[in-house]
Amino acid sequence: MATDQIPDRLSAPSEWGIAKVDIGRESSSKLLTTYFDTRKSKLQRRGLSLRVRKNGGDFMQTIKAASTASVGRGEWETEVKGGAPDPKKPKDSPLRRLNLKKLRRKLSPIFHTSVSRTTIPISARGGEIEIAIDRGRIVAGRRSSPIAELELELKRGSPAELFRVARTIAKHSKVELYLPSKADRGYRLARGDTGIVAHATPVELSKNMNVREAFQVVAHSAILHFSANASAVRNREPEGVHQMRVGLRRLRAAISLFSNALSSKRAEEIKTELRWLTNALAPAREIDVFVRANSYNSPSRAASTRRAGSHEGFCHQARGGIR
Repeated sequence: MATDQIPDRLSAPSEWGIAKVDIGRESSSKLLTTYFDTRKSKLQRRGLSLRVRKNGGDFMQTIKAASTASVGRGEWETEVKGGAPDPKKPKDSPLRRLNLKKLRRKLSPIFHTSVSRTTIPISARGGEIEIAIDRGRIVAGRRSSPIAELELELKRGSPAELFRVARTIAKHSKVELYLPSKADRGYRLARGDTGIVAHATPVELSKNMNVREAFQVVAHSAILHFSANASAVRNREPEGVHQMRVGLRRLRAAISLFSNALSSKRAEEIKTELRWLTNALAPAREIDVFVRANSYNSPSRAASTRRAGSHEGFCHQARGGIR
């Protein structure tokens, strides 16, 4: 998991207010990472990513498989020679299910990241977490986007401890949860999708899933949907407000649908918070619908300007609601 848009001057880990942790020695590195795929994004469409990272004189190939049932991912790493990927390695990776000969011929660089990374290991309540502070850029052809992330990776222990540490850091360092990965951002950049409004992605359920696993998939998709629109709401994008509300309603509906498999008390508490946020965004959405419905028959430019001003005010109210 990661947080986005870290401040230019981030406070020291000892000032983050994390209780009962041992902070290890930090280290620094320069990382150049190239992501590969076919022109039709065959790997991405299958929830896979393939990258080769240069760290000093070493090249490490990493294959990741997205896991919509959790925050984690399946990951396969192996050393390769030079900067070219080797889809045959390792033998147990999900790429082995594809036509490797054909895939290898069609692979090409899609985008790359250049990052200065500071790594800080911490031990917390029997678990181990690695904190990585990344600053750099994602580059896809002539397009580029800045990277300013604080990433947390659970090496050992409970996911609950990972979230406890993340919430504490967010509280003391003015950063916030950001679920899209560098690969997600890179693919969007490569497609020319530079907008900040995020829409829902398809949900795929397997007949082998139990009820709780199915809920995790549906809920995770909804959380990605609404949380990815936080920047759009702050930038007063009307469609971002709408999409955040849609994501919130999706999550509330999922909690209701799977209520028999969830803790009733905790589920109701979460639904109450989700309802509060949905209502906080309601005025901005309502005035946007009003402006759209009346903009084509405006009696005067002055009236149109007044409506735009009201729209701006409601958006400002919505922004205050999600801080």
